[in-house]
Amino acid sequence: MYENGATLQEIGNVYGKPWTSVRNLISRLSDKGLIERHHAEHYTDEDIERMRELKDAGKTYAEIGDIMGRTPAAVFNVLKRARREEK
Repeated sequence: MYENGATLQEIGNVYGKPWTSVRNLISRLSDKGLIERHHAEHYTDEDIERMRELKDAGKTYAEIGDIMGRTPAAVFNVLKRARREEK
């Protein structure tokens, strides 16, 4: 699933595990050279704008993550980075 582009959250949901457990497993497999680790995803301007709209509408990071198929931490980090780049 990981090699086909599934998010850590999606993989965790399939196996009933938290995304952090999936991340740790991916890290261990990568350290052993068994898989190639993906790096941070690229977010389009439209993705970021949609996240901003949802946040401005009062949605939590978790709710936005559910809508966008991302983890709450990813949403927080993307919006934080976008705010920094605006300055």
